[in-house]
Amino acid sequence: MPVMMHKIEQYFQQVWYEGRKPLYLLRPLEKLYCRVVNKKRVRFLQNTNASYSPKSPVIIVGNITVGGTGKTPLTLFLIEGFKEKGLKVGVISRGYGSGAKQYPVAVDKNSTAHEVGDEPLMVHLRSGVPVVVDPDRVAAAKYLEQNFNVDIVISDDGLQHYALNRSVEIVVMDATRGIGNGRCLPSGPLREPVTRLASVDYLIVNSGNIGVLPFDVRAAFGDVDASYSMQIEAQGLEPVFRSKDRSLLPEPPRSAEVYGVAGIGNPARFFSTLSAFGYRVAEVPFPDHYQYKQSDFESMSCKPIVMTEKDAVKVHSLEPLPNLTNSWYLKVSANISPLLIGDILHKLYPEKFSSGTCNR
Repeated sequence: MPVMMHKIEQYFQQVWYEGRKPLYLLRPLEKLYCRVVNKKRVRFLQNTNASYSPKSPVIIVGNITVGGTGKTPLTLFLIEGFKEKGLKVGVISRGYGSGAKQYPVAVDKNSTAHEVGDEPLMVHLRSGVPVVVDPDRVAAAKYLEQNFNVDIVISDDGLQHYALNRSVEIVVMDATRGIGNGRCLPSGPLREPVTRLASVDYLIVNSGNIGVLPFDVRAAFGDVDASYSMQIEAQGLEPVFRSKDRSLLPEPPRSAEVYGVAGIGNPARFFSTLSAFGYRVAEVPFPDHYQYKQSDFESMSCKPIVMTEKDAVKVHSLEPLPNLTNSWYLKVSANISPLLIGDILHKLYPEKFSSGTCNR
């Protein structure tokens, strides 16, 4: 199954980002998809009162393309920035891949990635803030405000979830991939037409700045001063399994060859980060949100295994058999100008917080 999924992902990556022509039968599906998303957007704009507005301001961290762009590191950056300003933050998430018996569900230290999803679990374990999972983000927001005292709600993804009103919309875009072939699903990677960028508040460019993005993106977004560059920086390795005996195992030295394991939307970016950190990487990509099994690591016994933090929260639930003894995850953080925090807070609370400058 993972081999088949990987081949399907490879096909669409080639179509969306590498110039391969899409199958003819995808064109009518693309037209249908565009009509549906456009109607959904127009319906929202014509009657925002029909959407739910939480008591606290809602910040959407999303994208207009399918796949990983760096939303989770940005979410963690925002959480820490708001906490430093004395604000209480809560996060809501769809919990992609979660299998909870009932929703909404609040993530805690005993939750598993299978129950709540890998990204919500990672966000909670790293930040300690309340995270509520529900495919219905309105239900998640209601549960969050009823059970936790929060000043700001961050929605991890949900740009196209128009049942929930929002105070700020942030789109994250990968500088290397951009918008691919510029087409909507399934012929291209766009969840919404690129013109959607005209209505978002901030554009965060992962591994670059707005100047490297295609002209269509720059023309649609327009406000250069509301764009910020984001760099993902490696902080170091952490063991996947912690115990008294485990702590005795030395960290793989730089320049060592390691198995790089990544079940994320853009594995190549992780492999690049790992290489820049000093390791020689034997790349082992898996489908996004993949649920690992012990057998997936049977052939990885002669070198250390280094994975993403999102993968580690899933692998941690496996039995730490010998082939997983020497396994680590690369802890990363988003490096963004702190002026972003000031700009957002000035937009939300103009009388309380001053805005930043345009030095981005």
